[in-house]
Amino acid sequence: VDIGIVETTKYAGESLSLTAIITPSDAKVSKITWSSSDTSVATVSNSGLVKTLKAGTVTITANVDGVKSSGRIIVKNKVTETPKPESAKPMGDSYLYISTNRITVKKGSTATFTISSSNAAGSVEVKSSNTSVVTVDNSPLWFDGIDNSGKAKEDKQTVTITGKQAGTTTIVVKPDDLATYDTLKEITKSYTIEITVN
Repeated sequence: VDIGIVETTKYAGESLSLTAIITPSDAKVSKITWSSSDTSVATVSNSGLVKTLKAGTVTITANVDGVKSSGRIIVKNKVTETPKPESAKPMGDSYLYISTNRITVKKGSTATFTISSSNAAGSVEVKSSNTSVVTVDNSPLWFDGIDNSGKAKEDKQTVTITGKQAGTTTIVVKPDDLATYDTLKEITKSYTIEITVN
């Protein structure tokens, strides 16, 4: 008798159907008994269906009228890969540039990020969507993205936020009265920063 395996590997929760191959094929068989050496790792039904339950090693045996054939099954736990959080990255354009799109801050602590403006002048509002989770300590901000000769320059300012209680929310950076210096075009695009307080 032969059950067709010597050793195989399965993940917990998977099934495997085994068949006792009897030679000669015309041999008379009164009974086939299946057994598992460790039913906490894998079970086997009367028909040879193996169900794996948890990590470990188990031997499955078919007993055909006293003649035995065994095979070993190594059961592994499935590894669930946790998605990696997207790393923080800057956002913006040549007129308004924010240093990050994601911040984690501890409750009771502060964190900072920068907003830069070039070739644009005016005010920018920085607002928390939920002040019970995080507050913004300095807003609005005034930018003057030109130098004394009228040439574009970078005007960078630091925004400080304070974590109030655990939770998630957003901070919105919104031009309030900001326009390009060269064309006087109003800048209206807003940016959202994801905030986690822990």
